[in-house]
Amino acid sequence: MVLRKLVSIRGYPSKIYSDNGSQLVAASEELTMMVKTLDQTSLQEYECVEGFQWVLSSADAPWQNGVSEALIKSTKRAITAAIGESILTFSELQTVCYETANLLN
Repeated sequence: MVLRKLVSIRGYPSKIYSDNGSQLVAASEELTMMVKTLDQTSLQEYECVEGFQWVLSSADAPWQNGVSEALIKSTKRAITAAIGESILTFSELQTVCYETANLLN
């Protein structure tokens, strides 16, 4: 669902970089299997024939994914500065996340 949301806002990425967490490895494998079983005509309708490459960093080596780790740190700082100790509704939190994405992108 997260990937669908990303694609609906930003379009299909050419590469996805992530750590080697078990849930991310499983998601990568599941997406690979799904794409292999899809009809090529359907894929062309959604302009994703080329697909994307999912690059996983080595296990237990977060320094190999340093740029992403730095971006995560910046995201956490921006959200913490915007929210502080407040309790937000889902809509308010979503707005803060969109504003944070806008600032960092």
